[in-house]
Amino acid sequence: MAGLLSSCCGRVYALLPDSAHPSAQQKTPFGVNRYVLLVIYMIYALLTSSVYFGWRSMSAMLFKSGQFSWVCTGESADTSPEEGETDYLCALQDTKVQSLFTIAMACHFTCSAVAGYLLDTVGPKAVALLGQTFNALAWILLAFSGPNFRSVYPAFVFMGAGADVSVYPTLLIVNLFPGSTALIMATLGACISLSFFVPLVLRTMWESTGISFEAVCIGYAVAGPILCAVVAFFFIPFKAFKGVDNFSACVEAEKLANSPTAQSSPKAVDSPPCDEGASSRGRLAVSHNTERTAPDEEQEKDNTERISLSDLACDPRFKKQKVSFSSQAFTFLYFGICLYFTVCGWVMAYYQEAAGRFLCKDAEYTLEILTPLSTIPCLLFGVVINRIGIMPVILMLNTIGLLTYVCVVAAESVVAQYFSVIFFFMYISIFTTQMYVFVESTFDSAHFGKLIGVASLIGGLLSLISNVLYGDVTVGMLNGDTRPVVIALLAVIILMYPILLAMRTKRNRKKQMEQEDIRSRVLELKAAHAADAA
Repeated sequence: MAGLLSSCCGRVYALLPDSAHPSAQQKTPFGVNRYVLLVIYMIYALLTSSVYFGWRSMSAMLFKSGQFSWVCTGESADTSPEEGETDYLCALQDTKVQSLFTIAMACHFTCSAVAGYLLDTVGPKAVALLGQTFNALAWILLAFSGPNFRSVYPAFVFMGAGADVSVYPTLLIVNLFPGSTALIMATLGACISLSFFVPLVLRTMWESTGISFEAVCIGYAVAGPILCAVVAFFFIPFKAFKGVDNFSACVEAEKLANSPTAQSSPKAVDSPPCDEGASSRGRLAVSHNTERTAPDEEQEKDNTERISLSDLACDPRFKKQKVSFSSQAFTFLYFGICLYFTVCGWVMAYYQEAAGRFLCKDAEYTLEILTPLSTIPCLLFGVVINRIGIMPVILMLNTIGLLTYVCVVAAESVVAQYFSVIFFFMYISIFTTQMYVFVESTFDSAHFGKLIGVASLIGGLLSLISNVLYGDVTVGMLNGDTRPVVIALLAVIILMYPILLAMRTKRNRKKQMEQEDIRSRVLELKAAHAADAA
């Protein structure tokens, strides 16, 4: 029994992020434990991020509060629906309100690139405060919007602008969890997805308490963006946590310094983690050893060699070499992830828009229930990525997307409809997180913000093509027949396989070359140190 318990504890411990890695030992605001800081960031992301994505409840609140009711006069009033049939007063009001989502999304993805650039240059704290300022302004403007003060447009401009700007700084906490970055990224991604429930909560409070729309908006502005701005001020650092890749050469040198093959004594203990004081500790140890009389000269020689190798691990020449943004962005791997992310956007957006045309009512209801629960497979995928890597998971997700639309083609069968919903539920669970993880694990951390920002800009804006595919092609040209567009999307998904396989090969080769470069530099410096010692 004790052995079984010990085995289980060992397996659980193996899943925990490495705490001995120098990246995990970076200073945090006020010295807060990294797990506590993660919980703070999770609550932060849950309260404010892409809240307008809970559009069904958001639009219902806009209709009920009378936004754009002033357009329902004259000819537009003739197109009013029967009372009680819909939330809107006239078709023009419906069009105006629905356009706000597109406006917010366009601002969202445009500002993603700006947020990424600022994250790498200005720092996470300033970016977080800017994002929460946008979010607070959005809800304050929305609170006072009406016929005499029509501020609903700027409200949604700020709401879209603040979505990624406010949440990007929290992603940098993954650098405190080396070896588990995918799981941490997935955890934050799950919290961002859960923020879609904010409009539903606000709508429920409004309808159940009878308070005014202005009070609901101002109350959320205080309890959401303003509270998170205070959290950002205290718990998001001025400078970003250093990326794990900053310590790669140091860690490799530590391994060589302490491995039995790298030194004559197999009993040498691990050297301390590489940090600012490691070299000084090594020198102090040398001084201490010279003051005492060693009974065994060979052992003393072994100890001295170990210490010199420990100092080697923190040699300033091991600092990560700087690379330009263009050398990262203008590559096949970055082009490939941007293309894949764009295709994911098309697949996801078209399915959501056209679902009512190929799913029965019960299957639609199942989709509505499962969509918010997609945070569950998101976390599971995070664990899987930590185990097998990001590219196998991306290939798996591309296959899941393929199966989703294969089931749509066979949608005459009710069983196929439900399988389609289940596959789609898995497909959307890690939509943006997979791109974040790929960029974080493939490219230089100094450009992480810019790279995810530009990828979000490209993928997000091009995903708006799905509006054309549904509105102009499916509804306008094909009279509601989804099959031609579905088959076209199937072809695009299939064409992604050779690109993704080439990306996997290219990425593996890139990683291998980086490791060989680090190892060769370690061995060269080790030889130089040995020559100096001789």
